[in-house]
Amino acid sequence: MRILFITYKVDESDSLVGFVVGWLNALAAHASRVEVICLASGPAQLQPNVRVHSLGTQPGAGKPAQALAFYRVALGLKVDVVFCQFSPEFVMAIAPLAKLRRWPVALWYTHRHAGLALRIATRLADRVLTASPESFRLRTPKLRVIGHGISTTRFAPSAAPALPGARRLVLAVGRIAPVKNYELLIAAAQRVTAVHADVDFVVAGGAHAPGMQAYLGQLQALAAASALGSRFQFIGPLPYAAVPGLYQSAAVAANLCGTGGMDKAVLEGFSCGLPTVVRNTTFAGLLAEDAPALLAADATADDVALLLLGVLQQPAAARQALGARLRSRVVAGYGEQALAEKLFASLKELCA
Repeated sequence: MRILFITYKVDESDSLVGFVVGWLNALAAHASRVEVICLASGPAQLQPNVRVHSLGTQPGAGKPAQALAFYRVALGLKVDVVFCQFSPEFVMAIAPLAKLRRWPVALWYTHRHAGLALRIATRLADRVLTASPESFRLRTPKLRVIGHGISTTRFAPSAAPALPGARRLVLAVGRIAPVKNYELLIAAAQRVTAVHADVDFVVAGGAHAPGMQAYLGQLQALAAASALGSRFQFIGPLPYAAVPGLYQSAAVAANLCGTGGMDKAVLEGFSCGLPTVVRNTTFAGLLAEDAPALLAADATADDVALLLLGVLQQPAAARQALGARLRSRVVAGYGEQALAEKLFASLKELCA
């Protein structure tokens, strides 16, 4: 089967979409060829049967220029099925040509927003794929839930023991946006640092969207006004290759988004054996018997602080055992290979 894979960017160093390279290689193990159309590309170690067609444009480039470059590439391809990752606009762009050439189209979408573009794309697509029932908010018989795809070899626990006397790190990984509830994390940090003088908080993520640089400034001012000083830092985005080491250096993580899609950052942390306090009840099943220690649905700052303190105050062996349980569940159900198998099966079904 020859697959056309349409995505934003193919670049293994990119802090947001570096994982796409792993998806492509895992999918390539099942397909005869994977043709990729992307807006931009960078360094990427890809399987020989993956070919990248970069339009050489960034998302902010003019739409007419992007469309012209897109169709120039797509018209020259021979494929059997189309997989559009992330964006409903990709489905709308390829739909006329796909209809003409009888290519079935699948959309991957994992976001709580369900605007007009998504409604149109859902009507045009033959199949919609998502990570969890909460990740796609429209009702459609086309929907299939296939989980996420985490590189469990890249995101793995560190073999090095923690240094005695080292400061302990509470980590949050994710873009700068109101949905991440960093204000709640700052308030919880005040309570945690009042109990433990050896705990620092770090947020790793970029302020990419319009207006988010100003919002980041507001968060930094809030942390400063909370007397946290250097104990609460926003370090910006990291290269994708550096993210596993950051997870490995932390004692506990926090992801305070409300209930919605299954955030990939939480799964990456779990895969590294990192206990993560969450508010998103989508993770309740994955947490299983560990939910009381890590799930704070509709939590206050006091609730979040108590859960963070509970993990921080566990003996090292108990915390490692908790991390091992979390990792084993991610390996079993959310690894790259498992996702690739489900994705390929769904695409193959469309071609039948």
